Amino acid sequence: MPALLWSLLVFGTFAALAAWTAEQARWLVGASRRLPWLVALIATATWPLTRSSIAHTMALSPVATAFQLPPLLIGAPAGNAASSAAPWIARGLVIAWGLASLVLLVRLVRAARSATEALRSGTTDVVDGAPVVLSEGAGPAVVGWMQPHVLWPRWLSEIDPALQQLILRHEREHCRAHDPRWILAAECAVVLMPWHPAIWWMRHRLRAAVELDCDARVLAGAHDATRYGRLLMLLAQRQPSLRLASMLAEPRSLLSRRILTMTTPRPSHPALRATLFSLTAIAAVVTACSSALNQAGMAPKAQEAASAMPAAVAAPQTYFEYQVEQPVQYAPGSVAPKYPAAEKAAGIEGEVLVQFIVGTDGLAEPGSFKVLRRTGSGSGTKQSVPVTEADYWPFELAVRDALPGMRFAPARLHGTVVRQLVQQPFVFAIQK
Repeated sequence: MPALLWSLLVFGTFAALAAWTAEQARWLVGASRRLPWLVALIATATWPLTRSSIAHTMALSPVATAFQLPPLLIGAPAGNAASSAAPWIARGLVIAWGLASLVLLVRLVRAARSATEALRSGTTDVVDGAPVVLSEGAGPAVVGWMQPHVLWPRWLSEIDPALQQLILRHEREHCRAHDPRWILAAECAVVLMPWHPAIWWMRHRLRAAVELDCDARVLAGAHDATRYGRLLMLLAQRQPSLRLASMLAEPRSLLSRRILTMTTPRPSHPALRATLFSLTAIAAVVTACSSALNQAGMAPKAQEAASAMPAAVAAPQTYFEYQVEQPVQYAPGSVAPKYPAAEKAAGIEGEVLVQFIVGTDGLAEPGSFKVLRRTGSGSGTKQSVPVTEADYWPFELAVRDALPGMRFAPARLHGTVVRQLVQQPFVFAIQK
């Protein structure tokens, strides 16, 4: 669980950075600002599923084409209360996560009901040839995820008709772009990961981008930016907030930024600046994926995998699973690694995926031992694949030390025993 949370934090942070740089690049070329934020939110919210799919794919990739034996469980009885601390911590995190999501889900449902009630209590009317729903106080806003409707407060009839047309144009632009769906997506992402600070920031930026894009489309119709900014300030003083609605002057904290954006010209050399921002966004995306995968212990480093394979593949007598008729199997009575005493006392659990060559004599060949992946619980555990002797995990040392004494039934090809490259998961678990 802690590894998953850390992976999500790393990925979400870099995804937010990628979205911000992509937004700057799109603004410089006059494109919509909101798309990068929606993509980043969806990617972060679905990262656990995506990471699992990537890990499964990597397990079937050339770096893992070796035959994988069934996991070998190395159990140890629970020696003290500390051994159950890590599971309780993980369970507490899951419970806290679920409760926070439940609270935000209830809040989201209540906001949706408020928007629906505002539509039901209003009356339909036509303003400047466009259908609207008249309300007593809420709005101007756009509500409705499947079919957007303009919520039009009755007090707008008191202002100048030209300003009414400008307001109506803004709200109709929200309808054409289906902006309530974008806002709903941002709220759902927050419900899924309420503890993630990058999710909250991306949600805030997406709502701002929705309004900034709408402002840009309205001002593209040759409207006066100064007059439009004054209209924003007027409405900010009178309209109540609807959390799930696309509103002309909501959120109010963005009012100064919106006015500044519409009155500030784009800098010189926009194409060059946009290119630099785009390259930065691509770098952030690559870093997000690679860092989150490695921090979660899901993927070995590419250079280590590349260095591990040539030695095994270069030997013509070494075979893979699809090349043999009968793959390597456990030999009855084979020894197993011992649970490290310090980790057993501390209640630390872990899993090690190693790769080695089983020779024709049924023994693991010296020098072919390679750690591909490691996962574990407890503080101070190393999540990276070892490079030097000092980098080896106690679980990996236990496996490496026991491997020469383990016995296997060698692989066979056309009735003859052959060398085979295999992978073996070793699971160290405290028996509950």
